[in-house]
Amino acid sequence: MKLLRKISAVICAIALVVTSVVFYPSNARAESYDSLTYKTLGDNVAFSRLSDGIEGMSPDSPLLLDGGMTLQFAFAATNENVKLQLNGENVTKSDERVIELGNNIVKINPQKFADNSYTLITITSSKGTSEYVIKKGNPTSSGEIPTGSGETDTTSEQKTTQPGQTTVAPVQTTTAQAASSVPKKLLGLDTATVSGTDKIDNAVMFAWAGADNPDNVDGYDPSVTSAVIYIYKDGTLVTKIGNATNGGVVGGLSAGNYTAQAANVNSKGEGPLSEAKEFTVTGDTLNYAYPKNCVGPKTPNGLSLITGNPEVPADNPAQADNKLGVAWAPSSQSDIPAYDPSVVGYNLYIFDAATGTPYRRAYIDGASTSNVILESVSSGTYLVFLSAVNAEGEESAFAAPSFGQSSKVTVKGEKIDNAQSFDKPNQPTLPLGLTIITEGIQYGFTVAWSSDSDFTGQKLNLFVDGVCIKCGINGNEPSYYENRLASGTYTVEVRSQYTSNNVESFGLSKTITVAADPGLDTKTPAELADPSYQEYQEIETTGQQIESTNDADETTVNSVETTGGSVETTKGDDIQTTVIVQTTKEIETPTGKPSVTNPTTAKPKSTIAPKNNIKVGKVSVKSAVKKKNAKKVNIKFKKVTGATKYKIQVSNKKNFKRVLVNKTVKKVSVKLSSKKIKKVKKLYVRVKAVRVVSGKTYEGAWSKPKRIKIKK
Repeated sequence: MKLLRKISAVICAIALVVTSVVFYPSNARAESYDSLTYKTLGDNVAFSRLSDGIEGMSPDSPLLLDGGMTLQFAFAATNENVKLQLNGENVTKSDERVIELGNNIVKINPQKFADNSYTLITITSSKGTSEYVIKKGNPTSSGEIPTGSGETDTTSEQKTTQPGQTTVAPVQTTTAQAASSVPKKLLGLDTATVSGTDKIDNAVMFAWAGADNPDNVDGYDPSVTSAVIYIYKDGTLVTKIGNATNGGVVGGLSAGNYTAQAANVNSKGEGPLSEAKEFTVTGDTLNYAYPKNCVGPKTPNGLSLITGNPEVPADNPAQADNKLGVAWAPSSQSDIPAYDPSVVGYNLYIFDAATGTPYRRAYIDGASTSNVILESVSSGTYLVFLSAVNAEGEESAFAAPSFGQSSKVTVKGEKIDNAQSFDKPNQPTLPLGLTIITEGIQYGFTVAWSSDSDFTGQKLNLFVDGVCIKCGINGNEPSYYENRLASGTYTVEVRSQYTSNNVESFGLSKTITVAADPGLDTKTPAELADPSYQEYQEIETTGQQIESTNDADETTVNSVETTGGSVETTKGDDIQTTVIVQTTKEIETPTGKPSVTNPTTAKPKSTIAPKNNIKVGKVSVKSAVKKKNAKKVNIKFKKVTGATKYKIQVSNKKNFKRVLVNKTVKKVSVKLSSKKIKKVKKLYVRVKAVRVVSGKTYEGAWSKPKRIKIKK
């Protein structure tokens, strides 16, 4: 709890620097809550509608569902930038009273409201404002009703709020008007890498004259919904940043000279590009290609390093050896410029500052997450950046600390050989406070971690001398006791593993000496090996090639016979394609079109044997069904004769350019679970059979991609 309070203090300080609070105040009305007419919804819940100003609000709203646990407000999907207030206080999805907050729905749990109370609910969107009073039980206090005009206050003057609310200066808000043409030219683009004596490493701050500001006479355009920024180096596009934040800091740029242009965006598309602005990025040379398209969520605000921060006490876990702590203002925070309800998590990028090469990339789940402490980080100096990720897998540009806060941090401790290229899948993070304890334990040892750790979609695996002796030690208690080992000295390691694709973190390890428990038949690590443990398998060259067709979303699988070959690499605009140059003939396809390997194939070497005379049939997927907003999908497919197991992939792209779930199973009817697919609107599945003969593995072709049916 002390750690959380300290981190929260850091985040609050950051939030005050990077943002102004949005608040829509009202004046007092003469009536009281108990003078209103209420409509009963359930045994102890009723409502009264004060104003109905949201265009497209369902006339049935609100509905009481799920046995009284869900109060639902539904409205047209064209509503955007939906915000929620409870009793005048801005709330987000991180609030326990909020179940869902999106662009076409708000769900609240009325059972989390105080007993015998009135609650004022204010829902604001791009299409207006609606206000309701929810009555729970039999309140003894009458309360006082704020005015509900159905319109958003757009002034920036200081306001006096109702009792119990804070006096704040809200930022100006303007609802975008319908567009008849592309927007006006973006004016006043400016860049900064130095402010006084302060500078930012490998980053730049962008600002411009806002199209929503009437004082910007030549550039004022109420149809504008967002802005994009194009960054060039030596005449070549480095990246395109969508949903750019005015005043935002973009990091992860290698030192050098750049040029930027920006454009306003409305429903008709992008407007004219701004005047070009040259700027120089200071810092280190990063040996990494910036993503060409950062057109996903807004770039996060308020990135700050906990490790090495002199304002963070030395006893904070983030200051310990081999740990790296980072904090930021969460994208779910509705009163900051980076607020973005599409965000589902974050990617933390860490570069080795000495070489400029990628060190590690970790995924942090949850839009409301505001900090993380990475365990088992090798000692060294690093550059740290953060991106926001939406359910479609799209990323924002990289966020960097602002002026006066360096992107560079030094981690103390031991040197650990655990670097991971960004080309590999995101690894999970080890739980906070993870430790291996032998002190005071007569036999064996204990693994412990913080009770606040979130293991959604993850499990902890225990290794001894490289052998997994227990898969999934995280149970109901924040510790695990192991006493099955024979006496001896061992290297004990704990790793976190995603349950969806078996990707593992780098482990926390410790060399210990244990005594055998006389009450047990103790064994060696090999004898204790857990058969349920499955390693992550990289995508490998399998003796198959994927043929590109005219339809970018379609792929055709061809078999090839290989006796060896060389590797050639070609680069396109957005992807790198590895082509295996075969030295033997290719089996002709019905279309006769040339074949290239799957763009996601990273290595030409394979542990899977050529097909020779072993044939593996092609799978046919019978059904694939998922409930809306569920993280489970039910998949059934036909059994293939001779198949030992089956590989299943789920993607949001028909060409499977991005795989969300990668699973190996033995049954032909399975349920796959992953938070990554919970809110994705369009999903596809494909399956292929695997046959193991005499220790060698043979794979069939992927099934035809099947669209997953999403039920309401």
